[in-house]
Amino acid sequence: MSHNVARHSYCSTALLHLSHGIAASQWICRATARDAGKASSYQLGCGAAGFRARGMSRALFATAAAQLLVPVIAVLIWHPPMDEGLFKTFVLNTNFAVLFVGAALLFRRASMPSDAAAANPR
Repeated sequence: MSHNVARHSYCSTALLHLSHGIAASQWICRATARDAGKASSYQLGCGAAGFRARGMSRALFATAAAQLLVPVIAVLIWHPPMDEGLFKTFVLNTNFAVLFVGAALLFRRASMPSDAAAANPR
């Protein structure tokens, strides 16, 4: 059951990443390859973790960090004008990073043994 939920989460998050890359402001569209890199880092991390909750938690934390770093790197490389579009891009990326951290915390909590399971190991 938990593997099905993990796979569903994995697929929906990958789709969200791709839609974010399409919906970002014009100057960041040149960094769409980096958006694909963020999605790939999550996909590779989940695959390497075998869709286990603890490993998916780590993959989501790494993806949140990548989500925050992409616009910073893009600003350092392309020096876009400081306007409302740039602000919205940073807000959007921060919102996605917060969602990834929230999901990572939930996966981390799911990976911890419950008190009942710890008291009655089988």
